[in-house]
Amino acid sequence: MVIDPASTSGANTYKLLIGSVVPRPIAFVSTISEAGVRNLAPFSFFNAICGEPPVICFSTSMREPRKDTYLNIQATGEFVVNIVSEAIAEQMNISAADWPHDRDEFEISGLTPLPSDLIRPPRVAESHVNMECKLMQIIEVSAKPRGGSLIIGEVIRFHVEDAIIDSFRIDPDKLRAIGRMGGDEYVRTRDRFSMIRPKYENSFGNVAHASACSGELQFAVVRRLKPHALDLATLRPLDRIHQRLAIPPPPRLPRPRRLPPLLHRPPRGILGPHGGRNRHRMVPSL
Repeated sequence: MVIDPASTSGANTYKLLIGSVVPRPIAFVSTISEAGVRNLAPFSFFNAICGEPPVICFSTSMREPRKDTYLNIQATGEFVVNIVSEAIAEQMNISAADWPHDRDEFEISGLTPLPSDLIRPPRVAESHVNMECKLMQIIEVSAKPRGGSLIIGEVIRFHVEDAIIDSFRIDPDKLRAIGRMGGDEYVRTRDRFSMIRPKYENSFGNVAHASACSGELQFAVVRRLKPHALDLATLRPLDRIHQRLAIPPPPRLPRPRRLPPLLHRPPRGILGPHGGRNRHRMVPSL
């Protein structure tokens, strides 16, 4: 099926996006208005975009009236991104409703506000990871009904629960973050598999071997030079260096072993209410 967004309604292109770009991490954003009203709202158009300095971004929908999150950040330039775990999924869903702008959504959701170190908006105490952020830029991407505003912020302080971190590595089994699927569905992050990224080294014309799938598969592509069979006049400069340095050929590697399938279809009826894997449906509270 070929779909041209230019001739397709915005509602249908939105469905294509949220059904295809999955799972999406959730930014549970806490802000505070100039009048001091605390706000909470989840956003699944969210990601990290820079490691040094640490920078994150998320998008709010274009609508009238604008969301309190957008207005608060525009006015104060500060916000906190709280990571959503399974334990606070329901509270997050409560805050997704369109509550009046003068209501404190910490009180509505039953979550606990904690003072931040460097900014005014509070953190969510029940979240395992909080990121205090300063606004860098707001990009108005589109003013159409399903358009959006991209909010970019620098993380100026991390708060990570001691029990889930070791040497700056966060344990996903303890974090238990959730993600967003299409419609009313969410996903857990318990079902995972590992793959080591292959390494390509072009030094002296050799490609180094690499391992993948946690060591289950080894492969190599090696171009070995045979000095006695080569004419120096026809060698490329890199080949001449290789011959002059008399670099020995790389060691012979074992033949690749066939891998078992990485993914399999789980039996229906035991891993989820819809026969899927680690999925959960929640309808926004009104």
